[in-house]
Amino acid sequence: LSSEPPVNEARPRTSSVSQLREESRVVLEARAALRGGDAARSLALLEQARSRFPRGMLGQEREALTIEALAGTGQLAAAQRRAAAFLRAHPQSPYSVDVRRVSER
Repeated sequence: LSSEPPVNEARPRTSSVSQLREESRVVLEARAALRGGDAARSLALLEQARSRFPRGMLGQEREALTIEALAGTGQLAAAQRRAAAFLRAHPQSPYSVDVRRVSER
């Protein structure tokens, strides 16, 4: 008898878990930088997360923070364009309130 699980049995996805953990770490670091007044560092970290995790689980949070960081660096037109696109794509997002607040600046 084989000790391997049947093909249709779910196996733990440790790589997905560790990717989510790493993506979360980068997004939390970006949020901390933004809250600490370093919007430029936040943008750099968020871009790093976007390129490392293009289909990541935290895409909406990452984009909402990016919009806020763009506004924080004075890139208001870019922030407003991205906010409008975000709200069209995710009108019911839990981040929509924050995105609307930035877009109304």
